[in-house]
Amino acid sequence: MDNGQMREDGSGSALIKIFLLLCLLLPNVSSLAVEMRKPRVYPYGWERYFEAAEWMRDNTPESAVVGTRKPMLFHILSGRKTFLYAWADPDSVVAHLRENGATHVVAENIGYTATSRYLVPAMEAHPKEFWVKWGKEAPQTLVLEVRHGK
Repeated sequence: MDNGQMREDGSGSALIKIFLLLCLLLPNVSSLAVEMRKPRVYPYGWERYFEAAEWMRDNTPESAVVGTRKPMLFHILSGRKTFLYAWADPDSVVAHLRENGATHVVAENIGYTATSRYLVPAMEAHPKEFWVKWGKEAPQTLVLEVRHGK
């Protein structure tokens, strides 16, 4: 029974199976560890949104007020006061921006429909109210100054 001979009860084959299973799993565990150390990459729409927040932080006064789709996140990234623009008809969206003292809005493409359903139609209906200050393509993301009838 010594000298590495297999036992008649089959426990030797169980040890071989466990050994083989470990040989299969260990390379996957090390691959997972390597993947976890890589920097996290976000979808392009979110990358652009983060870049817009950085631009706001670096290029606007601390008193800037931003209407955006994700106000809490944008506030954390930009350090600017933010609010969620109205999800309403174009005139109501512009009135809501005015009531909240918006100096800027962010038109983004992060995978939700609110911007294309509410903010973009307001921008199209009131083109003199909005002035592009920063933008990136693929997907298009814009920071616009709100002019409130100027």
